[in-house]
Amino acid sequence: MLICGECGHHNSGRDTFCGSCGEFLEWNAQRVVPPTPVAEPADPEPLPPRPGFLTRLSRATAELIGGPPLLETTPAATAP
Repeated sequence: MLICGECGHHNSGRDTFCGSCGEFLEWNAQRVVPPTPVAEPADPEPLPPRPGFLTRLSRATAELIGGPPLLETTPAATAP
């Protein structure tokens, strides 16, 4: 982008003369480079599903009394 030094009009980088006042841009213009966009961070992987309250309670109880958990759940199958 070229900014005209005479009137301040923003012209494209390919223009030779200012679109507003007609000034010759080669001699009287300031070249401005637009900022490059910042890349968005990639989406993190989703976390695995957390066990439910009863499953966690069963595991904690099993650790206290020493033995297998009383309740182990598996993910429910999706119905068609």
